[in-house]
Amino acid sequence: MRTDDLIHELSVDLKSVKPLATPMRMTVIFVVFGLALLGVCFLIMQSRADLKDHLVKPIFLLETSLSFLLGLVALAWSSFLIRPGQEVKAKKLSGATLAILFCTLSLSAFEVVLMEPSQIQTGLNSAGIHCFMNVVVYGLLLGAVCMYWLRKGASMNSRLSGFAIGIACLGFGSLAIGFFCGVDNGMHIFMWHFLLPMGGLLFCGIATARYSLRW
Repeated sequence: MRTDDLIHELSVDLKSVKPLATPMRMTVIFVVFGLALLGVCFLIMQSRADLKDHLVKPIFLLETSLSFLLGLVALAWSSFLIRPGQEVKAKKLSGATLAILFCTLSLSAFEVVLMEPSQIQTGLNSAGIHCFMNVVVYGLLLGAVCMYWLRKGASMNSRLSGFAIGIACLGFGSLAIGFFCGVDNGMHIFMWHFLLPMGGLLFCGIATARYSLRW
């Protein structure tokens, strides 16, 4: 068989490889899915009764903005981590993500410091596990989509990518629960909306990325 004929026979069924989406386009895809998932939550869950009043409260707007910004920047970080040659931008985004995470947790912790001991005890009530589960489930759904897209790239550090995805899921998960949880107790928000979900989502993100993002 002639070499040209052999090459034609071997390549006739090959499909062209689609180029990987740019980090910014990938970030937009993730954010759109996260917001669409939030929209689904409004369809299947009952929003807090005083949501309209809370939408004009500065503290609620600040917490919501920080959560969204945390998720957005962390998603961008995870998108740049899978692109070789983008180490400088990824490093800048990692610093921004950690800074926003620190501000978010500090704001919530500051509210706890101003609380009375009895209020803190109330916030630790195990009923908050419902919020914890909602944040984690929301985060896992978003994280699954992120993993599916990011596995097409070449992450140089799968654990770091898993960390970034976990933080992004925390940001959007805490953003979502704020529209449905009617508890304004600072300790409740700090413990059940941020601290415990962060531990769970980071564990899931890092553990999953070790296998799904390695190459």
